[in-house]
Amino acid sequence: GSACSSGSLSPSHVLRAMGLPEGRVGSAIRFSLGRGNTLEEIEYTVARLEEIVARVRAVASSAEGGARETRPFEEVP
Repeated sequence: GSACSSGSLSPSHVLRAMGLPEGRVGSAIRFSLGRGNTLEEIEYTVARLEEIVARVRAVASSAEGGARETRPFEEVP
């Protein structure tokens, strides 16, 4: 979503306008970068995020009682 709506709990109208499915719109996380961010910081954040997503998926799979299809990170069209 836009920076002016970052405090809002409503799903992003921008992501909806991009045509993302409702489930994706409601589970989006926004990261803001600035001139001071380094490639190393970005790579570190992506690596940690991948670890966290893997753990969340494992917990969700256990809670659902079985294996669940997992997908790698996808680029948004």
